[in-house]
Amino acid sequence: MSGYCALKEKGMVVHFNDCAADKRFETSTFKPVNVTEDIASKLVDRFNKVAKRYAGPIGWAVRKFDKFKKSLNF
Repeated sequence: MSGYCALKEKGMVVHFNDCAADKRFETSTFKPVNVTEDIASKLVDRFNKVAKRYAGPIGWAVRKFDKFKKSLNF
């Protein structure tokens, strides 16, 4: 099945010949895509993961070790 046929079956497209001259051309409405909550959630999760790693009394040692590894290109 072609992409056009699949879209027509879902009511997402109308063939031009199916439009009446005296009728207003109606278009389908779609719920807008909003991924803001998903992105914010992933950012918070990532921040918490990194913050947990560097928190606490040994956090400074972990940071220093990571810096040392980077300097050696590990």
